[in-house]
Amino acid sequence: MSLVKSDVQAFGVLLLRLFCRRSAPEDDESLIQWARPLVLEGAFPELLDDDSKDYDPYGVYTVFCAAAKCTSSRPDSRPCMSDVISILKQERFCEYAIP
Repeated sequence: MSLVKSDVQAFGVLLLRLFCRRSAPEDDESLIQWARPLVLEGAFPELLDDDSKDYDPYGVYTVFCAAAKCTSSRPDSRPCMSDVISILKQERFCEYAIP
């Protein structure tokens, strides 16, 4: 089960890498530490590149919420991949809270 949860965490890091600004920290742990407070505050403009002016706020919320859940510091609180896919497809609403 721990391998599955580490794969979920790696997917969350991938989401952060794809959607965070290019100046985001390079190593994975620093990226998570940098992005998590901003995601939890809903400070999405701080996460995105400056040239990302026209973005869908709900879509960005969905992606960063999924990333936050995937990169939870507690492996047992990370969702399974089918739940992550449902969140990203917007089939289920994603809420996050500080763990």
